[in-house]
This record gives sequence, structure tokens and C-alpha cells, in this order.
Amino acid sequence: MGRFSAELALAWAATSLLLVADASSSSDAQPAFIRSLSSYNYMKFERCVRVKIPENNDDDGNSYFYNGAYRSQSLPYVAYRMCSDCSLKDCDDSSFLAPLANVVDNQVAYTQGYCNSCSAQCRRRRVEEDDEGEGDNNNNNNNNNNYANANLQVNCNSCVSECSSMLQNYYEGNDETAYLGCNAAYADENGLQYYSMASCGEDGGLRIGLFYDDECTVKKDDVTGYGENFAYDTFLATQNICMSCADGICDDMEQSLECLDGKNQNYNVDDEMYACKAYKKAAKEWTYAKARGDKKVGLIVLSLLLIGLFLMGAYTYFVRHKRQEEKDKAATMAAAEPKAAEYAVMT
Repeated sequence: MGRFSAELALAWAATSLLLVADASSSSDAQPAFIRSLSSYNYMKFERCVRVKIPENNDDDGNSYFYNGAYRSQSLPYVAYRMCSDCSLKDCDDSSFLAPLANVVDNQVAYTQGYCNSCSAQCRRRRVEEDDEGEGDNNNNNNNNNNYANANLQVNCNSCVSECSSMLQNYYEGNDETAYLGCNAAYADENGLQYYSMASCGEDGGLRIGLFYDDECTVKKDDVTGYGENFAYDTFLATQNICMSCADGICDDMEQSLECLDGKNQNYNVDDEMYACKAYKKAAKEWTYAKARGDKKVGLIVLSLLLIGLFLMGAYTYFVRHKRQEEKDKAATMAAAEPKAAEYAVMT
């Protein structure tokens, strides 16, 4: 009996070890995302949001004194949507967030390559359509080689619009791509040094921000006289482009937060700054601001409509009143004519 009990104990121990080993191997084999994103072939810029850096000794996070006030530290995060096509009708419910500093260089390089390819390939296509059948075989081979040497594949039906800010140079100003990293910007009349870096605008777009510290974490709200000096042609194109995952641009998403309802679903990346929660809050504020803006526009349109109806009614009343006066005057004159004739006969 003792021997049987010992063998049973050994068997139980061996089974337990196998279960532990199996659990460990399952944990190690955990994919980057709980579910597959292979069905999504494109990535689209959604918004940029600044996330406050948590402070252990200060609930508000306002522990840095600059320019006469305590200020908080924050970092810019950029959010993308993963979609099956560029119509953006079939997209993942989650938003994928990454620190802007981690992806901005790659995003800008992709944008420049994409728009350069659009300019080259689509210009050639227009020339070929105009000169169809006029070239020889050697020219056609050269065109094919040029297409093969292009950095990225583009859709000429959409890329011209996506890259319009770069291709047409909409805005004059400094090239923002030379100011992506945190560097000294200028010193004011009091000798206070400011720094600049790619950051987020109030509208959720990409902008060059101004900062008090040399790590570009304490943001200066008022950038009057500085932020207006940039063209933002490349940033606007980055926000417009539907990026193809076939070009490798989506690879960074494996190291990004997968935010759904304010919570991170990518368990291989820690959300130490509670960026998903901050993004959810910011998204609500943007939605509310948009709804408020739409309501304001609606009230303005309604007011203009009422004013128009009032003016139309007033004009109609004036015309009718004027016509009635003319009719009354004509009737009075008609009634006076017989009396005038009688008076003439009498005289």
C-alpha cells in the first residue's frame, strides 16, 4: 500500500510539472495581439493627443515650475485605424496608439516616398494616356523600369488628392520635417530658452509644438509668432494618406497600444501612462466639440433662414401695400374724371 501511495504521488507530481510546463509554453507563445489583424491591409491616421505623464507625488501632475507657474509634463501619442480598404468602412473597432516620437520619422519618410511616387508615376500615366500608341518599344520598356524602381505603389485616382498639400505647395512657410526632434528653438527677450518638437495641435492634427524644457515635455500653450511659420504640407499629407501595410508601414503597430473603450487590449505592451484612458476622454471631448459646433452652425443657418423669411414677408407686404395704394389712387382718379368733364361742359 505504501508503495502504491508513493507511485501515485510521483505520478501526480509529474502531471503537475507537465501542466506547468504546458502553461509556460502557452504563455510564451502568446501572440502580439489577442486576435489577428491580418485581414486589415491599410492604416489611416486618426488623431494626435497629448497624454499627461503621471506623477507619484502630485495628483495633478503640475510639479514643474516654468515662467511663473506650475506646469504638467506630457507626451504626444498618435492614433491610427486599421482597415480592410481605403473606403474606411470596414475598420477595426480599436484605435492603435504609439508615442509620436517613436513613429514620426518613419511616417514622414513614408509620406515623402508615397507622394514622390505619386508625382512621378501619375505624371507618367497622364503623359502615356495623351501619347498612347505614339511611343516605341524602347520607351515602353523604360517606363516599365521606372515603375519598377518606384519606392511605393500608388493609386493615381486617390494619391493626387491625398498628396495635394505637398504636390501643390498649398501653404508657404518653413518645412516642418526639419523640426521633428526636440531641439532648441529660440530665446525670448528675457533670455528664456524655448524648445520645439513634433507634437499635437488643439484640433488633433500634427503640429510643431513649443516647450519650456529640453526634453519637450512641458508644453507652451501660446505659440503665436512661431507655430504659424510652418507650412505643414507634409503633416497634412500624412494625415490624409491611406497607408498600405504591404509596404511595411504597419509593422510598428505590433508595439503599439490597442485601445478599446479606454483599455489596452495588447497585453505585450504596458500602458504605464494610461494613454488609452486619456485618448477615450479626448475622443469624447472632440465628439462633444464637433456636436456643439454642428449645433452652432445649425442655429446660425436657422437664424439666417428666419431672417430671410422675415425679409421676404416684409418685402411681400410692401409690394402688396404699394400695389393697393396704386389701385386706390387709380380708382380715385377714375372717379374724379366724370366730375372734371362735367365742370368743363358747364364752363
